[in-house]
Amino acid sequence: MIAKSGFGKILNITLIIFTIFLIFVFQEESKSGAIYGLQLCGNVLIPSLYPFTVCVLLLTKLGFSKIFAFFSKYIKLIFGLNTAEFSAFFLSFIGGYPIGARVLDELCENKLTEQARAQKILLYSVNAGPAFIVLALGGGLLGSRSLGAILLTSHITSSLIISLIIAPTLKSSSTAHNNASVTVSFTDAFVKSASEAASTVFNICALVILFSSLTNIARSFNNIFFDIVSEILEVTTAASKVDNIYLLSFLLGFGGISVWLQVLFCCKSFKVKILSFTIWRVIHGIISVAITFLLLKVFKIDFYTISNHIDTNPVPLYKTPALAVSLIAMVILFLISLERKFDGRNLKRDLI
Repeated sequence: MIAKSGFGKILNITLIIFTIFLIFVFQEESKSGAIYGLQLCGNVLIPSLYPFTVCVLLLTKLGFSKIFAFFSKYIKLIFGLNTAEFSAFFLSFIGGYPIGARVLDELCENKLTEQARAQKILLYSVNAGPAFIVLALGGGLLGSRSLGAILLTSHITSSLIISLIIAPTLKSSSTAHNNASVTVSFTDAFVKSASEAASTVFNICALVILFSSLTNIARSFNNIFFDIVSEILEVTTAASKVDNIYLLSFLLGFGGISVWLQVLFCCKSFKVKILSFTIWRVIHGIISVAITFLLLKVFKIDFYTISNHIDTNPVPLYKTPALAVSLIAMVILFLISLERKFDGRNLKRDLI
């Protein structure tokens, strides 16, 4: 987020120039970090996140919230939400970090919720999905889907606890009653979902590569302060380096600066309250750590034997042919979406 004040602009420019200086001075570290980020995206993130993101966006466009109509009374009683708002919360568990923010933004744009309510719901609708925690993190990086399931359970439970804490403030405010939905064909919904998912995953990968590069530079200083900075920048890169399960559980709840930027990018129809958002991300992380501790004690899992040595090369979830097909499909769908959205017959002008 760019500050509007004169001092803020000077500070932003200074930070950018300093970052350029670091990248120039530490070229090898920056390069190796970027390459590692590319490996994470190609071997882990794209194959695991893209299919899930397509399905989640497809559900929203086909009126997924209607299935909660029968439980609307109980949803209102427990969470203080209408069915459309609850669908954003629910889908954030399935699609991952940016999905909850993206769905809430669409609800605000379509007048299915109010901006003040969206700001509060966002506080517990920024969640890592099962594709990332169980498949990408547990199975891909930690080599244990059981450990991934422990992290997922603590992550979801923490979010539910926060939703119940915030629920009374939502019950006291009015909810949007406009549940009208635009009828869309399955074909149109699928093509739009696939192309939007491609754009979303491309954006995530771009941030992962950038922050992976900066993280590697920070780690090269061999200083505890820079180690902490590197861990809060990007959760995917940090997860591949962290050897403490409790710290990893906290980072999943906290999200990291890269995730925060994705959320800010998605929220165009309402303003995110940064201070409140930051506080609740920290609370989410702390509660997750406590629940992880209890689950590990109950199931008697020796996490040190699982997570203390993580290979620097991420374990691929899929082989190269599947990855190639995924990449090709994403590019084709992205081009289709451009052709459908812009029909100026001038590629340069349409892209700009």
